[in-house]
Amino acid sequence: MPKSRLSNDKGLVQSSGNGLQLTPANANGAGMHFKSVRVEFLNLTGSNTDNAIITDLGASLPAQSIVLGVNSVVDALTSTATNQAISLGLGAASQVVGHTFSGTDLLALVNTGKAGSDVILNLASGSFLDTGTSIGTNTQLYLVEDGAAGQTETFASGSINFNIVYAGVES
Repeated sequence: MPKSRLSNDKGLVQSSGNGLQLTPANANGAGMHFKSVRVEFLNLTGSNTDNAIITDLGASLPAQSIVLGVNSVVDALTSTATNQAISLGLGAASQVVGHTFSGTDLLALVNTGKAGSDVILNLASGSFLDTGTSIGTNTQLYLVEDGAAGQTETFASGSINFNIVYAGVES
């Protein structure tokens, strides 16, 4: 699925990657921005290690932005037999998949695994933050294992959508 950006000044633009970004008329300047990132778990591998990077999401936020809100919607369960808790992390670029994540959890303890009534599909979780999170130069988004409830396996299914609201300067 191509990454799509819809703005008042350029219209619909597609590029490699994934996600959808809707931006207001002042898209290439200071303002409030929205970024959506969809993650397909197919062929990603969990390590059952707390705080290990599952994948680099291939998306980033502008340096010096302030994150105002984050939510997620699980629309397909991962193929695990137990809980699969994940976090949306924001850190320095070029971190290695499988290694320990260094950065900030924007949204933590999102259960995407088969845990019966613990997971309700298509239910949004997360909210606007009481205090904005200043990101400095840590701009890259990562999917991170949260807790040791993960699985050491290659996932056969699962998907989640993250929506991020931030103030900053897009270029």
